[in-house]
Amino acid sequence: MKTILKFRFLMMVLFIGSFMACKKNDATPVKLSTSEMAQRLYTQKDFVDFAGSFAKNFKYLADYYQSPTILNNKENFIQTLRSAGDDESLVETTHAKYGLNINEIVIRKSRLDNDILHLYNAQPDLLNYTDEEFWSIIKQSVLLLKQSSSANSIRSYSNDFAAKAIAPDEIWDCIVR
Repeated sequence: MKTILKFRFLMMVLFIGSFMACKKNDATPVKLSTSEMAQRLYTQKDFVDFAGSFAKNFKYLADYYQSPTILNNKENFIQTLRSAGDDESLVETTHAKYGLNINEIVIRKSRLDNDILHLYNAQPDLLNYTDEEFWSIIKQSVLLLKQSSSANSIRSYSNDFAAKAIAPDEIWDCIVR
C-alpha cells in the first residue's frame, strides 16, 4: 500500500512539475523597447557581423545605381520607380530604360536579404518586433556601433558610401520594401 502511495505521490509531482515547466514556456517573452534592444544588440558579435556584411552589400547594391544615366536624371528615376509601385514589369522597364539589369539588382538585393535572415536566426528576439520597430532598432544599433571603437569596418563603408551622389536614404526605402 505504501508503495502505491509513493508511486501516486511521485506521479503527481512529475505531472505538476511538467505542467509548470510547460506553463513557464508559454509565458509571453519580455519585449524590450527599441532603444533597450538597440543597446543590447550593438554589442553582440552577431550584430557586428551583420552590420559589416549589410553595409558592404548595401554599398554593392548602391554602387550599381551609380550609372551616369541615373546620376544625371536622379529625381526622374526615383519618381518613376515610386510611380511603378509593385508593378514588376514597370520596375523592370524603368531599370532597363536607365541601363540597369533587374537580374543583377535581384542578385545584389538577395545578399541583403540573406544578411537580414542570418540576423534573425542569430537574434530570434527580433521576431517580436514590427518591421518599423526592427529597422528602428537596426538604425539605432548601427549608430551606437559607429560611435564605438570596434566599428572601423562600418565607418569605412559608410564614409565611402556617403561620398556617392545618391544618398543612402534615397535608396533605403526601396531596399526595406
